[in-house]
Amino acid sequence: GSRRRDGVQEDAYPHDPGRTDPHFAQRDFARGHGWGLTGDEGLGAPGVVALLTTTADERAAWLQAGQALQRVLLRAAEDDVSAAFHTQALEIPELRDFVRVHFCDGEYPQMVMRLGVTRGEGRSVRRPPEELIRPEP
Repeated sequence: GSRRRDGVQEDAYPHDPGRTDPHFAQRDFARGHGWGLTGDEGLGAPGVVALLTTTADERAAWLQAGQALQRVLLRAAEDDVSAAFHTQALEIPELRDFVRVHFCDGEYPQMVMRLGVTRGEGRSVRRPPEELIRPEP
């Protein structure tokens, strides 16, 4: 629906974000504009939610979490599984504490992600570099 050629293309997201059980909010790229795929056009299932936690919340634990994430993503790539990251809630101390108490058995949440199989190859349209980079004065 947009005349812009860059950004997320309308055949890469659903017209109406689906609901999961239990509910896990999906991003609404169309924002009520009527863009996106409609009906059963094969976007695939929304995937599963994974929560990466550590027993401590210090630099060494953060490094270990990053290493664990690297292994998860490499294994996912090996099996053609895509990952979408949903860490915004962990950036708000009160929400992070809520997630820690209610979903992590007292461990520290470091990453929230959704893992799933997508339909086919994704595509992205990029602007030419000369539209984005100013020449040096």
